[in-house]
Amino acid sequence: MGSQLHLVSYGETERSGLSRELVRSLFPIDQGRSNADCWTIQYDSLNGCSIYVGPHETNSQTLINLWFERPCRDIRLWDAIYAVLDMGSVVLIYPSSSLILVAKGVCVQDIPTKLIGGRDSVAQVESTREMLDVLGLL
Repeated sequence: MGSQLHLVSYGETERSGLSRELVRSLFPIDQGRSNADCWTIQYDSLNGCSIYVGPHETNSQTLINLWFERPCRDIRLWDAIYAVLDMGSVVLIYPSSSLILVAKGVCVQDIPTKLIGGRDSVAQVESTREMLDVLGLL
C-alpha cells in the first residue's frame, strides 16, 4: 500500500469547506490518540492509519483537505475515502499514480491546473471498487 494519499477540495467546495462533523463520522477515530487536526483511525489490530486534516481558514468546523498517512487495505477506509470524494469538488491524489481521481459527475474542466500538476490525466470514478481498480489496488 502507498505511503500517503491526499483528498483536496477546490472551487465551491474549497470556498465552503467540507463538514468536519460529517467527514469525521465516516472514520472510526481513536479519541485517545487523536486531536483536532490529526485523527488516528483503527479498524482492527492490523488496519488503521493517521489522517491529517486541513481546516478551512475562516471556519474550523469545515475542512478543505485530508492527508492519509499509510492508508490500510481495509475496504471500510476506502469506502469512506470515496464518500468524501463524492461530497463535491474534491480530487484524490495518490502519489504513485499518474492520474488524479474525481467522482463521476464532477466537471473535470474546473479542476485547477495546480492540482493536476504533471499527472497524465483525470479519471472519473463512480464507486469504491472502480476507484481501487483505477489506482491499481485491486
